[in-house]
Amino acid sequence: MQRTRLTTTAAILVYSWLAMTPSGNAQTMVFPGPEWEIATPQSQGVDADILQEAVDFLDSRMSAGGGASEMVIIRNGRMIWQGPESDSVHLVYSMTKSFATTTLGLLIDDGLVTIDTLAQDYVPSMAADYPEVTLGHLATHTSGYRNIEEDYPLQTDYDWGSEDPFTPGPPLFTPGTRFSYSPNAMEQMMNVLTRVAGEPLQDFFQRRVGEPIGLEPTAWDWEDNLTADGLVVEAGSWGISMSAKNAARLGHLFLNEGNWNGEQLVSSDWVETATRVQVPVTVPEHPNSYKLDGAGIYGYGWWVNGVRRDGIREYPGATSETFSAEGYLSNNIYVIPEWDMVIAREGTELTKARQGTWSEFFNRIGLAVGRPVSAMTLTPEPIYMTQDDDSDAVFDDRGDKKYSLLLAHRVEVGEIDLQSRNRVSRLVAKFQLPGGPNAGTLLESAKLRFYLEGVTGTPAGPVSLYHSETDNDGAGQASDYENASYRDTLLDLVQATDASRAYYTLDVTAQVLADYLADGDNPLSAFRLQVDGAHLSEDNQSNTYRFAMPKARANVPQLVLTFVPEPYSGGLLLLGILCLSLSSAAVCRLPARRV
Repeated sequence: MQRTRLTTTAAILVYSWLAMTPSGNAQTMVFPGPEWEIATPQSQGVDADILQEAVDFLDSRMSAGGGASEMVIIRNGRMIWQGPESDSVHLVYSMTKSFATTTLGLLIDDGLVTIDTLAQDYVPSMAADYPEVTLGHLATHTSGYRNIEEDYPLQTDYDWGSEDPFTPGPPLFTPGTRFSYSPNAMEQMMNVLTRVAGEPLQDFFQRRVGEPIGLEPTAWDWEDNLTADGLVVEAGSWGISMSAKNAARLGHLFLNEGNWNGEQLVSSDWVETATRVQVPVTVPEHPNSYKLDGAGIYGYGWWVNGVRRDGIREYPGATSETFSAEGYLSNNIYVIPEWDMVIAREGTELTKARQGTWSEFFNRIGLAVGRPVSAMTLTPEPIYMTQDDDSDAVFDDRGDKKYSLLLAHRVEVGEIDLQSRNRVSRLVAKFQLPGGPNAGTLLESAKLRFYLEGVTGTPAGPVSLYHSETDNDGAGQASDYENASYRDTLLDLVQATDASRAYYTLDVTAQVLADYLADGDNPLSAFRLQVDGAHLSEDNQSNTYRFAMPKARANVPQLVLTFVPEPYSGGLLLLGILCLSLSSAAVCRLPARRV
């Protein structure tokens, strides 16, 4: 069955290049009453098998945190997939920020404030140290605000709720000059907005938005245990509790540009403004940003599928117009206007999913809706580090280890001096290739990209990338440290794509094509990265190098596959579709390039 799905996926990929309009685009948009209308995927122009394959993929990657059990997928206002626990109500953490800035948009619509309104106009304590901070600065984490309790530069953990976020401390930087993801800045914005609205913002939001879109007052809550000068202020950075089914209602409102069944609840101008990049990619990140960098990808309380400072789109597998409300534990709302789709996923436990996992999920959803696909960005499963603790270049039972790295931000490759002994580490990443064996006939290029940094300066090398044509075991094996089938690709890492951030892109087309040919029905590409000859100095100083992706939002290597962007002519295209649809597709062989 799995082989049939893989080859069917490839057939859909080829078929989509015919640029046929999916039938789902012709469906009328509807709006839910007390419950969402249930519809089959097919009735909304979505391939049910490929959709389920996409959900299964996400569920497996996020199994440690509840998987897809609290997820719903909405198209054209109809629920085409729902998890068994999608009614569960709990904190959604930073998803709250998108609700908070919606109240800002409502007050702007009412003419009571603007993006340029100064915070000190309503909170006099801001006048001394933050005279130029505006609501726009607070809503984009570019204000430089920190409260009196923040202990930068010692603080490294996210502050889920200060007891006093409203008393200003010394500024981190001049407003608008840097990005620093700040919960306390969002709370200070809520302080201002509550004074402008003249009522608790939960009541304000419920009356203006919640009730019209079907949010029952008892179905959600906004914690209000924060006070300033005796005023009740809701927690704008983390305080909302609601279910995925109800969270999808806000996504559906924004999908429809603030209009709900003919009633304009939020202006389309605000929806457009809030969900577009408001933090230019040129704005530097401040060290006190909790490992979250919004340059090029942050709007007003919403994350945007823009291009990050490393030149990579936030979610390469999603459309460029996608935007999202994102919270801790993958409590997320994704709005995909081009697909008329909203995806809401919630959970209460830590997952191993990162941006790469979601991007690959969107790739698969794109196939399900019939999107023309010419490229896919894959993330490895698994990725792990093998470690030779006694530096004897042999993986044995004397304390040597294998670590899963899906949660790691940076890991060592090469050698490190722990003062007691050396340590040699190698990193292995295995990618499940899409489309079955004959998808390789449509492959134009394959690029492996990753972030590599030295403890000091650029890696002196030699830094080696190894590839195995015969390791088709999707599990992480400790013995892969010294697996002889991994051979040097002779790809010298001399210069990074982006020298300032040591971001590398390597052409591995030959290696991936070999994997398509060698691995049968379930092709897999396996790579090992290591630093050879990074000899330790005699003064016990560290001489390791680290392998990572920029920041915690995308911390695994990526394999980018580019397929033939134009259909084969005439009978060759038909032959390709037939071959890739057959379970015995291995008997077919197409030309490697267009004719």
